[in-house]
Amino acid sequence: SDALKYDGKDICADISLAWNKESLFIGARVRDRQHIQRYLAGDIWRDDCMQFAVIPDLKAKNIMAPGGFGEGVWNFGAALCKNGPVLYRFQSGKRPPMICGTECVIKREGIYTTYELAIPWKNIGVTNPKPGDALGMSFVFFDNNDLSKKTARHYLALTEGLAGGQDASKFKIFILEAPRK
Repeated sequence: SDALKYDGKDICADISLAWNKESLFIGARVRDRQHIQRYLAGDIWRDDCMQFAVIPDLKAKNIMAPGGFGEGVWNFGAALCKNGPVLYRFQSGKRPPMICGTECVIKREGIYTTYELAIPWKNIGVTNPKPGDALGMSFVFFDNNDLSKKTARHYLALTEGLAGGQDASKFKIFILEAPRK
């Protein structure tokens, strides 16, 4: 029956994070029976995509701004679009939006979409990452199962703070660990 096909229950995701002195690495494998992505750049959140945000300095005073995030939050969307993978940085406060030239591999195989991102620390305002550093982070996977809809009706989130209203106070805290020997 098609009863379950369009209820948002078909999406699940595995996320992995790693880092070195140069970059933050984000990997995700998303199970979704139908991939829909009709948009580009700042509208990719309307269809199937991964959105994530990072607060590199939890003591920053510019995390929230009127109408959304301030410059202290680095907010990104990644999607497999018609012309290939796109990594987009959304506007945060006065920081303008842009398509990023960062390493971004997104593939669709069967019912899985795989995201492999390498975000240089310098691209999120970090100059010298070290074990013990704390970051605020949130992840959401948008899922649009209906071509007649102009925006995703379903999402899977690590925590609130991105979908349903921007609120950086709801992000999870991640601590950078020393490499395992």
